[in-house]
Amino acid sequence: MKFAWLLLAAPFVLVQETPEAVEARAHALEGQGELALARDLLLRASLARDPGPARDADVDAARALGLRLDLRKEIITARPLDERVFAELGIEQANAAGLVVSGERRAWKDVGLELFGRAAAAARASKAARCGLVLERLARGGPKEQESALVELGRMLEKGEVEPHDASAAVARARGEALPARGYVFCKGEWIDADRLASAEHVASIEALGVAFELAPASEREAKLAVLDGQAQEGRARADLGLETRWKRAAAAILQDPGFGMLSALATEHAELEARRKHALELIFDEQTYFYPYNPPECPPEKARLYAGVQQEVDKRVAAVRESWKSARRARLSAKQRSAVEELAWNAATQKRRKLAFEWPAELPDWVRFLDTQADACSLASFACSASERARLVQDERVSAFNANLLAVKESDKLAAANNEERSELALTNDYRRMLGRAQLAWNRKLQLSAQKHSDYQSLTGDFGHFEKDPARKSPFDRMRAEGYKGGGGENCHMGDSGPQGAHEGWIHSSGHHRQVLSESAHELGVAISGPYWTQNFGNGNEWSASPAPSAPRR
Repeated sequence: MKFAWLLLAAPFVLVQETPEAVEARAHALEGQGELALARDLLLRASLARDPGPARDADVDAARALGLRLDLRKEIITARPLDERVFAELGIEQANAAGLVVSGERRAWKDVGLELFGRAAAAARASKAARCGLVLERLARGGPKEQESALVELGRMLEKGEVEPHDASAAVARARGEALPARGYVFCKGEWIDADRLASAEHVASIEALGVAFELAPASEREAKLAVLDGQAQEGRARADLGLETRWKRAAAAILQDPGFGMLSALATEHAELEARRKHALELIFDEQTYFYPYNPPECPPEKARLYAGVQQEVDKRVAAVRESWKSARRARLSAKQRSAVEELAWNAATQKRRKLAFEWPAELPDWVRFLDTQADACSLASFACSASERARLVQDERVSAFNANLLAVKESDKLAAANNEERSELALTNDYRRMLGRAQLAWNRKLQLSAQKHSDYQSLTGDFGHFEKDPARKSPFDRMRAEGYKGGGGENCHMGDSGPQGAHEGWIHSSGHHRQVLSESAHELGVAISGPYWTQNFGNGNEWSASPAPSAPRR
């Protein structure tokens, strides 16, 4: 523990005291009006302390006492120089002990604060002395006086008439609290802890950035989000909050749009279509009930007799799908709806990136996630209620564009070229698949060659079926591999002069062929006719996606 040594009058005695005790005595002397002695004790106490806030507080208190003493000295000095002005105040004398006012001797500690102020004005007090007057008011005044003095101190600080540190130290003493590390700031007529103000300003700044992000258009949201993320943990937390606000706002915008009712009606029709599709496909792919083969001698006669009734039920179920599919209902997407749906998609992706998972608004149907924002309107053909369905529809568009481009290019090999009937058959097959919710098939040149050569074989030999005499080309898979197609697949054959529609009807009225037309594993197709012989070669590969079709020539 450190001590302060005090030298007392004769007989000479050195007294050992703690800095705290010396400081207490100094404050007592200050209260008695002995400012000079109090200042000396505070300075001695500070010398006995280790560097830190306590030492600084003693030094600051001593400096404040010095400023108050400066005011007294300037009044004492000015009194003889301007006796008339001081006489008007009733001040007849001024010395180190105090004032004589209208014949009454008053110690400095008993001089009223109002008279102190008028005397300071008469003395034309310096900046330091005027600061001393404010400190005098803070030391001796009541709550209202202190409040007024603190405001005056703030104004002096704004004018540069007092050092910032001295002002902050005075505020701390007046409030009876420790001086903040960064002192105080005089802001809007109040003294505020500089650290708290900086913190409050930081919070306000982040809040302003958060609001800007919440209101930012799509073109600016990523940039606004990045700015927030750059504001440390508080900024990132506010960014997450803003993201959730955008999420809820987008959901509300969709629900409140006048066109939402039409979308809901379309969703109801879509649900009915899906139920009918499921009902039809369940029977079509039931190999026990919708059996193959169905003709004698491969099929027993008693079983074969059942086939017509099953096919009739299949036709009935497919007709129900077609009835739904023909709906003319369309729901137009407003710009506001498209923007809101796109916002939800962006928001969901951003949540995933940030490892967030906001709850999907309970009142918002899940199918909203999968609306096509690129289209002006929705129909049953473009409506999706799941991610997989939306992905299929997107792929269907790509396949359709691929087929259009590929078939527009003139083939150098006539066998690989598709004639109008073959193109019609491709369209019939894809339209049927689309109606029943299956993916579109991409035209494949290798499969077209395989199918064309097999149709030619049947036409030349009259040998109708899936097998050829040549061992190298015996099965459909042998013929596909011979043309370089390694993706595997299946084959449909038809004999008849009823054109593309007749071939299509024949296939969808034959259980095994029907299943092949609607196969989920098929992705590519080649169709060929030679005489009355039709061949469809289905491929399970995805060569179309790896080798985009060349662009059609400009017309």
